Amino acid sequence: MKMTPPAVATATGLGYGATAADAEELYPGKVERVPAEEPFPAFLDIDAEGGPITAYLDEVDAITNLEAGTACGE
Repeated sequence: MKMTPPAVATATGLGYGATAADAEELYPGKVERVPAEEPFPAFLDIDAEGGPITAYLDEVDAITNLEAGTACGE
């Protein structure tokens, strides 16, 4: 039997494949959009209740990577 792991997502349901518009709906007034600047992709800086979330976006504004928490040494 093949086991499928659960989808990775925040408590509000924001996860891979969601869009920037989804993030803005789930975290109203808490999302800052940062435009792409070579060589870095565009991303969202989300001020979530449990701590900061960074959501990297592809060319159609879909989330491709999520990071949460404070980096080590900060």
